[in-house]
Amino acid sequence: MTAPRDQVVCRQCGAVLGRVNSVQGHRKHDRMFLRPDVVLVIVMAQRVDVICPECGYCRAVRVDQFAVIQRAAAA
Repeated sequence: MTAPRDQVVCRQCGAVLGRVNSVQGHRKHDRMFLRPDVVLVIVMAQRVDVICPECGYCRAVRVDQFAVIQRAAAA
């Protein structure tokens, strides 16, 4: 189980949406891995909207924050 600080959670309902792999001291190299049922919407190549499958809350993530934003493969 990943540490709570490495988890990506919904700000409304608290559901765990994925995790962040952090590279020590290099924020721009962080990678975000999300559950396969999380919807990603790319907005003008500047941000990605992450939509929670549990409650429908939409969270904006700036693209320059993470080197990779990826959904896990469905089982």
